[in-house]
Amino acid sequence: MTVAPRIDAAGALARLEAARDARALPPRAADRCGRIIDALRRPVRVAILGLPGAGKRRLLDAFAGHAIAAGDTVPPTCQLAFGEAARTTATLADGATLTRDGLPDAALLAKGAVFLRIEAPLPALRRMSFLLVAAEGTPRDMRAALRWCAPRTDLALWCTRRFGEEERAFWRDGPEALKHHALLVQTDPDAPAVEGWAEAGFDGRYPVAPAADGTAGTLAGMEALFARLARDIDHALAEDLDAAMLFLNRFEPRPAAETADAEDDSAPAPNRPADAGSPPADPGAAVAEPRRPADVMRLSRPFLYLRARARALLERLADAEAQGGWAGDVLAHCTETTERLADLLEADAPDDVSGAALHRAVIEASELAVLLQLEGGEEQAREAATLLLQLREEFAQELAA
Repeated sequence: MTVAPRIDAAGALARLEAARDARALPPRAADRCGRIIDALRRPVRVAILGLPGAGKRRLLDAFAGHAIAAGDTVPPTCQLAFGEAARTTATLADGATLTRDGLPDAALLAKGAVFLRIEAPLPALRRMSFLLVAAEGTPRDMRAALRWCAPRTDLALWCTRRFGEEERAFWRDGPEALKHHALLVQTDPDAPAVEGWAEAGFDGRYPVAPAADGTAGTLAGMEALFARLARDIDHALAEDLDAAMLFLNRFEPRPAAETADAEDDSAPAPNRPADAGSPPADPGAAVAEPRRPADVMRLSRPFLYLRARARALLERLADAEAQGGWAGDVLAHCTETTERLADLLEADAPDDVSGAALHRAVIEASELAVLLQLEGGEEQAREAATLLLQLREEFAQELAA
């Protein structure tokens, strides 16, 4: 598959928005276009998770460079995002909201807010926002908190002192979406280094410790964590741009002049004489040829491969609810299948009209499967599985014709 040269985020956004606004996209493609636009527009969403007392508030202060709430008050669940000036919006238990200039003060926190959105003019917040998730340490509250934050998270930081068995169980049983990109942040300098963090699904372990002078907003070890976040954000942006390029390669409308040129190149010249001995072409007539045995044999091998892969996929989906990490496995399975299928058809070089059309369908499915794998997620995995099953039906119908 040919991949277009890398484009910048601003250029990708402009082209994606133009494709969306043209209103010529199929419904699924339009939805995917919107998701890619959202991913390119918004900062990477970093969730700060962990049990009470794990150091989440201290870590958020360190990201901000100062205390984000008055005194030692433990804030409710809060989001720290970019704003041209410091401002806090509090959501109260009855659903009412209060907005105040500046960071949260004691008077605002005393009103019993259940959620705070804190805006600050920090340059780093243009690239990332932070969601501190507050929850009681009971299994019920932790499960609910993790489920709530999963669709609002691109990268998870699990704060811990020792990462004991209880925490391991919370993390192991939590939503798979949180584990796509996750780091373990150990906040107790006196505790032994956590072992087995990679097996638990974390991409790295980063120890941090309070500053010697106790200054709020300062933690030793933050430089390494900041550098890792910057690398992960660059990688996420590259993936989003890859997804944008694949989408635009498939769905971006071509200029009218380019389309006309392509049609002119493929059409016979009006004054070109017909080959001697050939009957005049009838553009309105469709030529139907009987299916040749060689054509059936050529399509049988890739069809048998596709049928076996589809059966294996259905078995994997049947166990999806009982096993973790299924979305990534399904997406990899579908991508590998479509790419191998394209190779099988390419090797036999279909020259009949129907076989060539089927070949093009497989190439498009292969590109779409790669795009869905770049996006990741359970919804994309289900869409990729549907794509594979649709291909199986197309092969079956072609062989039955």
